[in-house]
Amino acid sequence: MKILTRLAALSAVALAAGCGEPPDDTHLQEKVISGFYQQHMKTHSPGIPSADELKQLQPFVSQALFKLLSQASETEIKYHA
Repeated sequence: MKILTRLAALSAVALAAGCGEPPDDTHLQEKVISGFYQQHMKTHSPGIPSADELKQLQPFVSQALFKLLSQASETEIKYHA
């Protein structure tokens, strides 16, 4: 009987621990997504961001995405020239 009581208590603790705060990286992801969205709303860029807009978005995107967006921005400038 003591084993069942201990098992029930252990299960309750395990379930309660699972209902706590999300891991720290979840908060970081929320900050990045929120920052990106707020910056996007400030610039209202309808398509590929300009070089100035990209500089403002850089803290919120990966280096690979920043490089691709920079290349796309440069290509768009050449296309419209």
